[in-house]
Amino acid sequence: MNISKERINYLLQAWTSGKASPTEEAELFDYVQLSIHETDVENHIQSLVAGYTGKEALPAVDWERLYAKVLANRGGARVVPARERITRMVSVAAILLLVAAGGWWYVSYKAAKDKELGIAQKNAPHKNDISAPASNRATIQLADGRIVHLDSAANGQLAMMGDVQLVKLKDGQIVYSGKANEESYNTLTNPKNSQPIDIALSDGSRVWLNAGSSIRYPVAFLSGKERVVTMTGEAYFEVRHNERAPFKVRVANEVIEDLGTSFNVNAYPGEPGVKTTLIEGSVKIKKAVLQPGEQYLNGNITAANIEQALAWKNGFFGFDNADIRTVMREIARWYDVDVVFEDVKEGAPFQGKIARGMPLEQLLKNLERYPVRFRMEENKRIVVSTPKP
Repeated sequence: MNISKERINYLLQAWTSGKASPTEEAELFDYVQLSIHETDVENHIQSLVAGYTGKEALPAVDWERLYAKVLANRGGARVVPARERITRMVSVAAILLLVAAGGWWYVSYKAAKDKELGIAQKNAPHKNDISAPASNRATIQLADGRIVHLDSAANGQLAMMGDVQLVKLKDGQIVYSGKANEESYNTLTNPKNSQPIDIALSDGSRVWLNAGSSIRYPVAFLSGKERVVTMTGEAYFEVRHNERAPFKVRVANEVIEDLGTSFNVNAYPGEPGVKTTLIEGSVKIKKAVLQPGEQYLNGNITAANIEQALAWKNGFFGFDNADIRTVMREIARWYDVDVVFEDVKEGAPFQGKIARGMPLEQLLKNLERYPVRFRMEENKRIVVSTPKP
């Protein structure tokens, strides 16, 4: 299917802004679908990305919705076998990620040209817009009460607690090393509007902490005893297994016991319960033992959406049949805003993932493809409403 670079860019810009006509949408979907296995398509899109020089965050694309439309059996198209459909999904996702970047390159390039020509931009940033967190603002409260601000702390040794050393590495990771004769505790707090923080405990286990979360842990785990940490919010664990000293996570009214594991725990206040998602190994919660790919919530074990559970760690918002209130709770924690609902009627659930690096106003515009509207007010207040018919 022959189509010019300019036409591809136009179609992507129109689709991502929600202004594409049905004919334009069909043209875009046909192009992507018919070009899935052509290497020149990927090379062409990569060349578009290479030309992108703007500093703005790339726009989000509702991949699930776009993919569903691309593979829709329109006009008597043949039914795609399951195995081929999975293969094609991977190819489409890779290509469309590059296409989105190319489309944004086009938008940025056009905006720059308009500026040169003195053309006013209709979609200027709102005065109350809020940027996504660009850095980490976590703190560690030491056992003696001292507070270490990690964003302003230089790389290297941050503190000595007996024979235990607290170090900040060049990549921002926090590491404990050494042994202790008595148990003392530190608390790592990652506030709202802060990038995730990565910490290595003294036993070699690693923990990633999401915004609006905290974890209390021993400075050093004493030999021969169970290893216990307490958390709130959301964290991803990669546990260094030790049968003689089991690793346990205390959260709300539950205890999650490691059996050789990497797992995610979502336990924010206001959520429907403590959600534990097992990635590798196994964990025990009460009498239930999870297997990889399973999720535990309120006594029930179900199949997990791993990509959605770990989206925050990989730089995305991940939504899997989420209602607008669930979506806005996550957004409120990331941007540290207050959300108010005005006569909101539940519509179709949100599905897919959105990059977490974009300004709030741009994110909300992406969400307005669903039947919901947002109003940004002063004092970091977002009003959510349902458009009237």
